[in-house]
Amino acid sequence: MLLVVAKADEVFEKNKDILDRNLYERATVVVRVLVKSDGAGSKYYWADILNHITLKAPTGIKIPTELQVAYQSIGQGLPTGFATLYLEYYNPDNPEFGWKLVEQFDPKTKTLSKGYSHHSPQTTAEQGGAGQPPTRSESK
Repeated sequence: MLLVVAKADEVFEKNKDILDRNLYERATVVVRVLVKSDGAGSKYYWADILNHITLKAPTGIKIPTELQVAYQSIGQGLPTGFATLYLEYYNPDNPEFGWKLVEQFDPKTKTLSKGYSHHSPQTTAEQGGAGQPPTRSESK
């Protein structure tokens, strides 16, 4: 267990310019992505994303290049462009169902925290596929 914690700390330190420590520690999966659409739905919206790099994932879990991520419709939403997403299982009893943003309701402010950080709008070059986010070390 100590080795896993050391590895997670090492990954965080190498990528701290694109990570939020609080969200990183709460999330099951952390990915740097290109958000293609802000999603559609009712209680939960499902956004289409392109995974550029997986920064944290449980052993044996492979995060696909293209996937959908759920987030609550009452929250701040999910901006298009590059962002770091902090994910947890949509349904912990059925992990195959997919992923959702780590979000938490604050009863004092009556707001829902965002489950992303380090957002940067998509540039024209990136829309055409020429631009890429900065390469970061991956966790395995």
